[in-house]
Amino acid sequence: DEEKAAVVFNRVHEAMKLILSVVPRAIIHIPAAVLKRFPFKTKKALIQDWYLTNILMLTDYAPGVLLPVLECIFFKMIEIDAELPRETEETQFDVEMPGKTDEKEALQENIDAMMCRVLEFCRNICLSSETGEVQEDVACEFFDILIEVFMKCLLKIHGACHVQFILFYTCSLSEKLCAAFLEKNWDKVESPHSSLIERQSAAMYIGSFVARAKYLPISYTREMMSYMAAWLHKYLEHHDRSASVAATSHGPFFAVSQALFCIFIFCHQSILDDADSGLPFLQSLNLARIVQCRLNPLKFCAPTVIDFFALITRRHQLAFCYT
Repeated sequence: DEEKAAVVFNRVHEAMKLILSVVPRAIIHIPAAVLKRFPFKTKKALIQDWYLTNILMLTDYAPGVLLPVLECIFFKMIEIDAELPRETEETQFDVEMPGKTDEKEALQENIDAMMCRVLEFCRNICLSSETGEVQEDVACEFFDILIEVFMKCLLKIHGACHVQFILFYTCSLSEKLCAAFLEKNWDKVESPHSSLIERQSAAMYIGSFVARAKYLPISYTREMMSYMAAWLHKYLEHHDRSASVAATSHGPFFAVSQALFCIFIFCHQSILDDADSGLPFLQSLNLARIVQCRLNPLKFCAPTVIDFFALITRRHQLAFCYT
């Protein structure tokens, strides 16, 4: 019964508030307790939703645990997300085993419920309850925490396809948040102190975000493409004669190249709509030099990216990718 459950939850929160007022240092034990008591991934969606609702409510009167609580939630969502099936040509004809379908459906229901709850939480923090407009200062402060969670939880993990849309949705609320997301990821790409996996992941997130985010101003797109092209050309000045052209040796270069090519594919028409500066801007990127360099980045791109990029660049005489 939801009404009875709500009464119990309220009593627990009152008790927690009392404990924290009497023993403030008790707050340091909350993150471990939240993680330990987190429902198993196949528990009913209602239980997952109740748990998330209450641990997020806890951050209202214990804001100091917001970061570790969000980290815990993201890790648990990623754990479920990574197990959800990805339809490919190989899996289209898989035979479902008894019991496997039920578990898959339970995981899908759980990730939906958890995503909805976290998205609502983000919206309630960033938007004013009175006007419905973005509270810029509050939103930026919250986004700093959210991007830290993103860097810790998502950049190092492969296989998540849904959880990152929490970041993308939050970015859609304000151009400042879009700029912060791009800046943080680009800093990661350029950082020699970050791991290759993190740098490559950051580049891929930039590529997918700029290419597909319709709410992103075209000025941001052009600026990001300029940064990426300049970085690639600078990289070539030092490594174009490198003895090795293996992906493991130049992973960030190949990741940034594919990201730039993806942005170009999806955004070239919007850029060319500016009859005065569109084509000159694309020409200034000097894509031909990147494509024809000894490292041959197209060799490490997805086939669909190669096909579309080659077609569009040939049409506008920006590069020739066919051999």
